[in-house]
Amino acid sequence: MIEVKKVRLIGREAAAESRSFTPAMPARAWVPGLSRAVRRPVTRGSCCDAVSLRRVDPFTLGRAPNVRFPGTSRCAIRGVMAHRVCPWWLGYLLVNPLRRLVQNPLALLRPYVAEGMTVLEPGPGMGYFTLDLARLVGPTGRVVAVDVQPRMLEGLRRRAHRAGLADRIEVRLAEPATLGLVDLEGKVDVVIAFAVVHELPSAARFFSEAAAALKPGGRLVLGEPSGHVPERDFEGELAEAADAGLLVSSRPSAWRSRAAVLVKR
Repeated sequence: MIEVKKVRLIGREAAAESRSFTPAMPARAWVPGLSRAVRRPVTRGSCCDAVSLRRVDPFTLGRAPNVRFPGTSRCAIRGVMAHRVCPWWLGYLLVNPLRRLVQNPLALLRPYVAEGMTVLEPGPGMGYFTLDLARLVGPTGRVVAVDVQPRMLEGLRRRAHRAGLADRIEVRLAEPATLGLVDLEGKVDVVIAFAVVHELPSAARFFSEAAAALKPGGRLVLGEPSGHVPERDFEGELAEAADAGLLVSSRPSAWRSRAAVLVKR
């Protein structure tokens, strides 16, 4: 017997309806906007209750956090990650619009991003944060989105074109070991790194490359899912950032995340 939940929006609140049925075929997790070709079967042995906050990713799970946003179907992710990198098909779930009920990109990013800025976003996935970054920088700004997965970037390009923001977003395919930012040295105002650093092979190298790309006084907004990255690991990331010349200026609150704003000294 499988329980299926439907969520409908009533004003500002979400009401859930449940019903049960016995399927004739193996059940499949369904995600709004996810094509049939990339649906994944849910079996008794699957762990189907977690969703990472990143973006990331590049978003990026070595083990599944206890994070789930309303309106998303249960989707197996623990045991299917390939060396801590988020599978490309999970990108469809991460851009579910209902996620905005608990994690609104504009509210998170507006204090740090202004019109005309150049913003670097490593591990954008299919662009949950990227499109709002493009809106914030305006027609005179630029967002550089760097990812290691071509299919994630394809999804981002499609969404950017549909939103009429493709001319503000530069999409780059990176190598696994480096972001390849030599041409951006000293040109970036803000780096947005949400749920991505913990899945990189070297956090120290990432912070070094990000610091080199930032202008003097530039900021790096760092966020990691608290259900996935323990406090001691997050403090370790901050220590490596400090070694690269990125010092903590504030520790903002973010939904189910550990967050810090770092400034290039």
